[in-house]
Amino acid sequence: MGVMVGPILGPLIGGVLTDAYSWRWVFFVNLPLGLAALVGIFALLPQTRLTKPNFDIVGFAFLALALGSLQLVLDRGTQLDWLSSTEIIVELCVFAATLWMFITHTITARDPLIPVALFRDRNFVIANLFILIIMGVVMAGAALVPPMVQSLFGHDTTGAGMLMMPRGVATMVSMIVAAKLAARLDPRVLLAIGMLLIGSAQWMMTGFSLEMDSRPIIVTGLVQGLGFGFVMVPLNLMAFATIAPKLRTTAASVWSLSRNIGGSITISLFSALLAHNLQVAHSDLAGEIGATRFPILQGGFAEIVGMNTTTALQFLDAEINRQAMMISYLDDFLLMALATFILLPFTLAMKMSKTRPSADHAMVLE
Repeated sequence: MGVMVGPILGPLIGGVLTDAYSWRWVFFVNLPLGLAALVGIFALLPQTRLTKPNFDIVGFAFLALALGSLQLVLDRGTQLDWLSSTEIIVELCVFAATLWMFITHTITARDPLIPVALFRDRNFVIANLFILIIMGVVMAGAALVPPMVQSLFGHDTTGAGMLMMPRGVATMVSMIVAAKLAARLDPRVLLAIGMLLIGSAQWMMTGFSLEMDSRPIIVTGLVQGLGFGFVMVPLNLMAFATIAPKLRTTAASVWSLSRNIGGSITISLFSALLAHNLQVAHSDLAGEIGATRFPILQGGFAEIVGMNTTTALQFLDAEINRQAMMISYLDDFLLMALATFILLPFTLAMKMSKTRPSADHAMVLE
């Protein structure tokens, strides 16, 4: 429940701060909260002596360079026209080289950053695949919907934050329910239910139109939030169900890394696809425009109806942009739905633990 306070209150508080002050306050507000958390850590948490493990600085450097260069490619590719830019080519080469070196180093090193034994655990590998895609779908949706409702439906940032709140509330409720059910049902059943709900929400979002009100956005947010809660609890349980105790600390780190990568890289990917699809849709729509379908484009006709030809063309281009933007959002939502449904059969490949965890244990893992 504590984890979900951010997704519930974050968009609303961010919207209020942006409308009342400036978007920069979305970042400034972290300073007092972070200082309060730091004071609380030193004042309230007990001291614990930990053994200092060997840190694989070489593997860490290779992995950081690979992920950083990939993030730059996805973030800047649209602006720099992808492979037409020398910068993008260099970043792609850095990504490929450092990823290859990281894999080689992981296989050959005595004490690598990520033990090879983790990749032999089927549950853990499949669970990481799930978390990469699901976090990508959920976080990319959270990043795309607010600008959509602001640019196409006229909401301010506070209104956009209000529309995002139901999804966080639904996630919090479904996590509580899923934690209770995890002690009684096969976690794979809960995971499949959650995947179906998330995929169905994304499929429903492909039916968005410029004439709709806010209800479809709220309904799809609720369905997706319910699905996300049903996915996260059993997925956490099954990811660590078969991990050897000595590998659990490293496995938890890799798990967190997969969650973060799934969100950050997928947001960049879907944003790049959004920009590309916008160009394609605009070109397709503009190609259908002509004087036959729009007589106002004929010479002298605009003046007859009391409108300047230049003004008419500006209005027409604005509407084409609006329609093309809606089409590009729908294309992204469709791809998210397909990715979720394609992943669904992999739930059958995960193995059950011999000991069934309690409901309290499920919440601790989350």
